Amino acid sequence: MTACTALRDSTYDYLSRMASAAGQAAGSGSPLLRLDCSKQGIKGLTDNGRIRLQEPWPDIVWKDAPEKPFTLYIEAEKLAKVVKPLSKKSTLRLQISSEYLQIRGSNSRSKLQAIGIPPVFLDDRVYEPENETLVRFPGEAFAEQLQRIRCAVAKNDTFPILTGVYLEIGKSQYRLTATDGKRLAHLQAPLLEEIRGPKLQVVIPAVNLSLIQTAARLHPDAEWSVTPQKLICRTPAFYLESTLLDGQYLAYRRVLPETAEHHLQVSAAEWLAALQQVAPLTDTESPVLRLETKNDCLLIQSRPSATGIQEEAVSELPVTWLSGEGDCLTLMNRDFLLDAAKILTGETWQIRLNGPKEAMEITDGFTRYIVMAMRQ
Repeated sequence: MTACTALRDSTYDYLSRMASAAGQAAGSGSPLLRLDCSKQGIKGLTDNGRIRLQEPWPDIVWKDAPEKPFTLYIEAEKLAKVVKPLSKKSTLRLQISSEYLQIRGSNSRSKLQAIGIPPVFLDDRVYEPENETLVRFPGEAFAEQLQRIRCAVAKNDTFPILTGVYLEIGKSQYRLTATDGKRLAHLQAPLLEEIRGPKLQVVIPAVNLSLIQTAARLHPDAEWSVTPQKLICRTPAFYLESTLLDGQYLAYRRVLPETAEHHLQVSAAEWLAALQQVAPLTDTESPVLRLETKNDCLLIQSRPSATGIQEEAVSELPVTWLSGEGDCLTLMNRDFLLDAAKILTGETWQIRLNGPKEAMEITDGFTRYIVMAMRQ
């Protein structure tokens, strides 16, 4: 048995990542965390068949370092339950052997029994891609963009290819697109430097996005390896490997409006306030909002429902006309309009309308958010 200390905050983040990466086994994966212990520290490895994460346990200080290296396996499900009760802003005391891992905080103690002979062995293999494209994303910005764009990803697998984010890698820029068939979010941003390798188009599974975002934040200068099958973030001490979705993504460019009959500008804060005013009186089963331009206002109106809501609410949103001033009426999904605040940034947004049956575009000048019109 050996003993060491670790900082609570970094341990909490580390174990959360590892538990998330292990998750529920898929294919040949295993819901296990492998811990390799030596005088140099503790290195964790997990692979659930969709994503593989290898990372050293940060801020480990040995009090009684192991004389010989050893390995233990912990069940990810049990590990996840240990993470929450860890006391904040404190130093943790760890006792570890090939048979168990015990974590002590100021007001908690958890002991995890190791798996003697794991059903699936987590080996040290590293994927060696062929015809890879080497890419340097703008770490923190890339993570933040993925967080915003993922809001439009399909939540069910009726069309599996839409359950991911479409990544297009060009010579010196990249594009991110997500759609569930009823709305679409799209943005374009510059890379830190020109790519080395061919241009690529891949689809990142939504289930892997959180760990990919974390990797981008933790290692903002990392060089990523991209192939049609894998997305890999690799540094001397960190390795994240995500599988990618197979299939052809839809031709989303046909949905992006090229022109607009009505082009206006609104305050983002006033947009959200106006929607929140009428949202409570919108039918939950059919959350339809009526949008109508009148002079220098956009009227946002709820509709009476067949399920008991008979009141109507109307909110007037001041607008600045940029072109095509005039009356326009359309019906939109309340929840999709509210999601604009999750996808877009900035203090002012531009709105493009093309008639009652056409899609509406909302943009902050960087990200384009397209919402399909609802039927009368």
